[in-house]
Formats: sequence, C-alpha cells, structure tokens
Amino acid sequence: MDNLCLCKNWRWIMSDKKHLENQIEETRVRMYAAYMNEAVFRDILIISQQLDYLLNKLENISK
Repeated sequence: MDNLCLCKNWRWIMSDKKHLENQIEETRVRMYAAYMNEAVFRDILIISQQLDYLLNKLENISK
C-alpha cells in the first residue's frame, strides 16, 4: 500500500472517530437530560444502550 493510500485511510479513520466522539457526547447529554427530567426508565435504558454501542464502536476503531 502506498503512502497516499495510507494517508487517506488514516484521515477517514480520524474523521469517523471524531464523528463518533461527537455522537457520544450528544448521547451523554441526552442521557443526563433524561435522568434530570425524571424520564421513564425505559427511555433512559434505550439511551444507555445507544451510548454503549457507540463506545464499543469507538473502541474497535481505536484498536
């Protein structure tokens, strides 16, 4: 693989990682807001599962 291809792949990974980090932060804010507004447990659980999925995805990209 040439250096140009490696550079493009690296940029794509970093862009995808940054996008995931933004999604994680937005989901954390949603979860905190739901908790503070005494949302239904089911709603908080769904948000928590979404957050867990995003964190796992980020961990796999970082490997």
